[in-house]
Amino acid sequence: MPKKELFGLCPYMTSQKVLTGKWSMYILYLLSQESPIRFNELQRKMPVEKILSKLSGKITSEEMSRMNYQVDVEGKKAFDVAREYLVSENLISE
Repeated sequence: MPKKELFGLCPYMTSQKVLTGKWSMYILYLLSQESPIRFNELQRKMPVEKILSKLSGKITSEEMSRMNYQVDVEGKKAFDVAREYLVSENLISE
């Protein structure tokens, strides 16, 4: 069965597809800070231009896979993984 057909049927394929989006780590960070949060509030908290300029070309697919592995397999919190990456890239301070 092709991978496209597994989307929605296989939990692993579905979560991998959803979590490898450009904004997924930042959205998970926001959700970890104030959950539940309404969609409109989430949109207001996303400084799109500022983040895009900082992250543009920074996260490779290998890095994203590594971060997903840390969350999915190693059981680390998405917030901690995202924060560790952002600090290591000097995008935020500790």
